[in-house]
Amino acid sequence: MAKTKIGSNATFSGTQKGLTIIGEHCYAYSGKISVANTAIDLLEFNSGKGYIVCQVQMGYGQISGTDDYEYEITFNGIEVFAYVVNHSLSDIGSEPDNFMNILIPPLTKVTIRARNRSDSDSNPQYAMLVGRIYDA
Repeated sequence: MAKTKIGSNATFSGTQKGLTIIGEHCYAYSGKISVANTAIDLLEFNSGKGYIVCQVQMGYGQISGTDDYEYEITFNGIEVFAYVVNHSLSDIGSEPDNFMNILIPPLTKVTIRARNRSDSDSNPQYAMLVGRIYDA
């Protein structure tokens, strides 16, 4: 197998809402985003010409109480997945939520959001995506 030349975009330069492509692979890391009771975009990008097979994980940082968070994934504005994580102070430091295996179709706008369902407290939330692009 021939080696793929990796461009200058291979160097990690920080978190963002967009998708970074390295050869046939891609990733997106939201970094810490404070989220209260209004849905906030953690990641938002377009998939491009190829389809993406990836793992996605959403999670939380330090939670000030027993706030429950809702996470949703939309494709072209259509909700394709959502779930709620019930938090309590005893949950802090436990295992992170499971990775979700998803396939993102070509030419698709992807949005991953979070919101506090319990109250208006603002807590840090994160989203990560790691995958491979096919037929680009």
